[in-house]
Amino acid sequence: MKQIRIHWLIDSNCQSSHIQNAPELATVRVVPSSQGALLDSFNESACLEPGVFIFHARVIFRQPEPGVWTQIGEFASELEEEALMIRSIERGRCLQRERFPEITVACEPGTDLFRYADRFSFVASCDAGGDVDSTSLCLYRSRLHELLGSDHSQALLQALQLQQTPALHAHPMPRHVSLPLRQAMHNPYRGRMRQLAAQAKVLEYLCALSTHLLDNRKPLPEKCLSRSVVRDLHHKLLGLDGKVPPLAEIAREYDISARTLNEQFKKEFGLSIIAFVTDYRLRAAHAALSHSRVAIKTLAARLGYAHANHFTAAFTRKFGYPPGKLRRISH
Repeated sequence: MKQIRIHWLIDSNCQSSHIQNAPELATVRVVPSSQGALLDSFNESACLEPGVFIFHARVIFRQPEPGVWTQIGEFASELEEEALMIRSIERGRCLQRERFPEITVACEPGTDLFRYADRFSFVASCDAGGDVDSTSLCLYRSRLHELLGSDHSQALLQALQLQQTPALHAHPMPRHVSLPLRQAMHNPYRGRMRQLAAQAKVLEYLCALSTHLLDNRKPLPEKCLSRSVVRDLHHKLLGLDGKVPPLAEIAREYDISARTLNEQFKKEFGLSIIAFVTDYRLRAAHAALSHSRVAIKTLAARLGYAHANHFTAAFTRKFGYPPGKLRRISH
């Protein structure tokens, strides 16, 4: 891949950009004008090795407008050979108006996009109701065959309905399968170590994808649940506002049983999922009451309690005194 051409549509003042094929991570950042709907939009790319490319894209909206689709840009590239291209959305929703083939496809968490072609050209739009975070992977056919073997890679393409070219299909994908790909560009290292860490995550992803699609004897996900999945859930819970989803619903995101997920989480963090969320939120409420004047009723609703008295009872059990007393002492 020599370069990807990007024509930004979010701001008429933004010039077309090119992501060059380079061994180190490179970032193309575009900041729209103050009148634009976006706060920021950028792509970063890396050539992990010849014929293996990875991209991370983020779109941040200044003022969320649910249901309003905003065109972000036109993306195009001609490849040196046919390639398997994959896009996984961590958050937000996107629409891609494709030219090869001429269709429009939707991308959202839980549904990954798979392409097999020697080129691509599409206009991307995002739902302005929330920020968008996605990771894409491009594997040349020769590298795919080298990594998986010719028979196995052909079977994988067949399972993805990509026997012909150009072909493009969206497939539901369990979170535990896509998670390593999404983690590939998010590591704390620099230089060669960062590239190696990204390569390791890509290989982990290809193993998970192949096992999920091809291995009829695959073990249940709960038997091989990795610490990265549990830590991903931990990170997600820390940023969760309002009522906590039912445990069964959380477990479905990771395609494992609720009991096993809860047991693994408790083994890693010392508390069950619900106990952890309750403890974390009550400690956060204690800090908020000590350093701000937010209303107890407002705080209770923000933390997912249906009634303020339920919050008061839980707070009292945790700390030995009601939240109103803490406020009187603090202020």
